[in-house]
Amino acid sequence: MAKKQDLSILPDNRPALKGDHCLNCGTPLEPKENFCHYCGQRNDQRRLNFWDVLSESIKSYFSVDNRVIHSLIPLVTKPGTLTREYISGKRQQFVHPIRMYLTVSIVYFTLLSLSNFLGRPDLGLINVSDSDGPTIELDESGQNFIIEPSEGDSENDLPPPTVVDSILREDSTVAAFADSLKELDEWDEAVAGALVGADLEEFISDQSKWDTVPNDGPYKRPRGYYLEETETISRINRFINDQDSIDVVVALEYLELENTRWNRFTYIEIQKGRTVDWMDVLRFFVRKLPIILFIFLPIFALSFWVVYIRRDYYYIEHLIFLFHVNTVGFLIFILDWLIGFSFPNVDPDGPLLLAFMVYSFLSMKRFYGQGWFKTTVKYVLVNIGFFTFGVAFFLLAFGIVFLAY
Repeated sequence: MAKKQDLSILPDNRPALKGDHCLNCGTPLEPKENFCHYCGQRNDQRRLNFWDVLSESIKSYFSVDNRVIHSLIPLVTKPGTLTREYISGKRQQFVHPIRMYLTVSIVYFTLLSLSNFLGRPDLGLINVSDSDGPTIELDESGQNFIIEPSEGDSENDLPPPTVVDSILREDSTVAAFADSLKELDEWDEAVAGALVGADLEEFISDQSKWDTVPNDGPYKRPRGYYLEETETISRINRFINDQDSIDVVVALEYLELENTRWNRFTYIEIQKGRTVDWMDVLRFFVRKLPIILFIFLPIFALSFWVVYIRRDYYYIEHLIFLFHVNTVGFLIFILDWLIGFSFPNVDPDGPLLLAFMVYSFLSMKRFYGQGWFKTTVKYVLVNIGFFTFGVAFFLLAFGIVFLAY
């Protein structure tokens, strides 16, 4: 005979049809058990209905919301305290450090990506204007400066030509440059005359020093010109500077370099560097910054591990501390973006940077529990480590991103 099921009320006032085993893991249960003592699932045999799904979703949302509030308030207002409580075992009531860091950083980089869409490209990480700005040049007489508006500008946006002319004329360097431009034709004639009068035999003698191999093929200069460079990279760079569309195998043969994997790789990357749009590469790098920064933090944590090596801290505890501090850093970046968006004439960078420096210092003092002097010395040391590791790591990261572009 089947065991009679108990229809009762759970502690959260929800009715439940209790069974004698857990539907999730199959563990035998007592009729009065509200939850499985093995996996924690609610002891309820009923089929799901709409209200169950809705109520679970609402409860889950507010549970996460409460954890966010319980995490952010002490994180911001009590530097270092949240980390101490988290590593001491109080973890259930707080958001996981990595999850909180990733969430805040994604919000910040999302705001950066929306800057152009919102009409504020100056708030993006890369601020590139499509306009080259107005140009200033001499008129045909060579006596007066004229100013030409750039695309998107109207003449009403520019100062009167007389004002521009008077301002530029006040600068003696600009005035001297303008006077030299008027003599450009005379210089052209003088140079042309000098070239005609050159000693042909001397020219041929000088050329023969490097023109030892016939210039066969679509090359701008004779082979000897490139062979002057003894270093492989310098020779390839000089060659690609003149022509960047030659096939790698043909080019290596012309440059008298072995057709090895490394030489092919070097040639292709230098060729790509000459033809690539570096702003596109930079934008591609910025899109990878969240991942790059996330990978960098474990490396930066080595600085703390070395500085505090005599203290009883695990490496992972230094890393949790860094995740918390850098979460506040991204919150400050978000605040900086919001202030810049709301008040275009206000520049909060300096005060906010100072605030973050003070916050990180107080976090170190409170978390590691040392005095002002020791904390100051170690704060300087870890920041030296930050810049040392940071420069090396980001150069390496940019190189990897460029190779993957």
